[in-house]
Amino acid sequence: MQQAQNGKIVVLTVHGVPDNAHEWVTTPPALFEEYLKYLHDNHYQVIALRDLAQYVNVPEALRTLPPNYEHLK
Repeated sequence: MQQAQNGKIVVLTVHGVPDNAHEWVTTPPALFEEYLKYLHDNHYQVIALRDLAQYVNVPEALRTLPPNYEHLK
């Protein structure tokens, strides 16, 4: 989290809160609240992934940091 500075971001993936149908990826509501409190208390800005393009020049990012899909093979 502390690396989210100078143009760097951190992406957190949180599954269902709770996700009772998929217990292996559930996030208990109390834990989710702890996450949010930590982010708030430490003055992190939280946005939805869909809003990231407001902050990142996507074509430039793709040019300088091309995705690497090798690990998906």
